[in-house]
Amino acid sequence: MAYIGAVRQVRIQERTQEVRALAYRFRLLRVVEEYHEQVARACAVAESQLAAFRSGSASVAIASFQLLQPRMLHDDNWEMHALLGRRAVELILTIDDLTVRLGQFDQQIRTEGTRTDSSFANATISQRDVKEAGQPTHVQEHAIVDYAQVLDQLRAALAALMVELEEPNRTLPWHKLPLLGWRRVARVTTNLAARTHPPTPQGAQTASSRVDGSLRR
Repeated sequence: MAYIGAVRQVRIQERTQEVRALAYRFRLLRVVEEYHEQVARACAVAESQLAAFRSGSASVAIASFQLLQPRMLHDDNWEMHALLGRRAVELILTIDDLTVRLGQFDQQIRTEGTRTDSSFANATISQRDVKEAGQPTHVQEHAIVDYAQVLDQLRAALAALMVELEEPNRTLPWHKLPLLGWRRVARVTTNLAARTHPPTPQGAQTASSRVDGSLRR
């Protein structure tokens, strides 16, 4: 009975945890979908500016959308994020890092009016394909390239997180524990006792009874 009670208690706690995780997964999915739509629109504009820049068009100011990361994706919710599994947590951390980098770009665009052919203060360092005389081999990437790249990476991470959140919950190991009924437990207990202490055949005397008889005589 103690075994049955312990297993049932574990299952009740696990089901409660599953319901909690499922509710949070559903709420977070709606938030991520909305954020993904905003990032996708910004990414389309940035890719359009990048294509114009690569085609040789004149330098223009980068269009900044100043996207705000949803509160549910902040690090403050790390305990709730842990309910979603390791892969989801990794994607949320990636999204957080990319959002921070995007915010740094937006801040510089607002204060300095960064243009497509300029570079951000924390720009990616790229290597020239051909070394020219007197020219450095490593240079800062153009601002529009970095801006479009971080938006594309953010969009991809959000899309992967949506797929992860839509997956059904996996069965955890303790769901496979056997839960015996009380009648079966009684049978198992009786069989174990019988194997441990076999019954004495009818008409047979044990060694102790013979010794007791001899002493009485």
